[in-house]
Amino acid sequence: MNIYLARQPVYDRDLNVIAYELLYRQGDTNSAGVIDNPDQASSQVLINAFVEMGVDKIVGGLPALVNVTRSFLECNPLPSNLSDKIILEILETEAIDESFVGIVNTLVSRGYKIALDDFVFDRDWALLVPRADIIKYDVMELGKEGVAKQLEMLNVFDGGRNGLKAALLAEKVETYEEFEHYKALGFDYFQGYFMAKPRLIKERGTPASKRVVLTLLGELNNPKVEVDKLEKHIAQDARLTYKLLKVINSAAFGSSVHIDNIQKAIVML
Repeated sequence: MNIYLARQPVYDRDLNVIAYELLYRQGDTNSAGVIDNPDQASSQVLINAFVEMGVDKIVGGLPALVNVTRSFLECNPLPSNLSDKIILEILETEAIDESFVGIVNTLVSRGYKIALDDFVFDRDWALLVPRADIIKYDVMELGKEGVAKQLEMLNVFDGGRNGLKAALLAEKVETYEEFEHYKALGFDYFQGYFMAKPRLIKERGTPASKRVVLTLLGELNNPKVEVDKLEKHIAQDARLTYKLLKVINSAAFGSSVHIDNIQKAIVML
């Protein structure tokens, strides 16, 4: 079983790479295709990057931008120890209200940086502007006049960007002329085919025994399940043991101690 992921660099005004956006891929075709379940796509990107492949190998210590939905954030409380490794990119399709702003505020308090994807100014999305670290504009979709209008609305809202902490990112920059144009408009970061296309990354996965996994799922439905019993089932499959230890020692957990014992790994998990 192969595991897929794509990355596209983000550049500053001097064309230095400052981050990578991690993109969902299903196979050898370097495109996302139709994504029926955005939540699952977000989960798969994080699992592949942090567990299967190793995020440092993919991004070399730079921050990773990852698309997330409202429902993903509601159902998946993210630990603080990932906040220096990923930037949460909130999709433009999400409904913004005070409840969601509260979720974002909690993430910001844990140290997470927030990016607003394909930003188009309106009253609801304005609620997130003060929390944003990066505001992304799809310059191909908006066009030069559309981008200028969006920046004007943002400037009016913020009183001339005096209090705006967010950096502006021009996405889908296709030519040198576009790069220079949006650089002159005051954009801080740039992403697009002019600089680099997404690069497909593929690795061979290690599937676990379906029989063992199904047995484990049955055991985990029992709130009184004993660690010894779980350890016995996991130990039956070397690949599952390897995956468990790889997860527990990954950057997602941020442990300073290397865990090489199944029972300790189960307890920690």
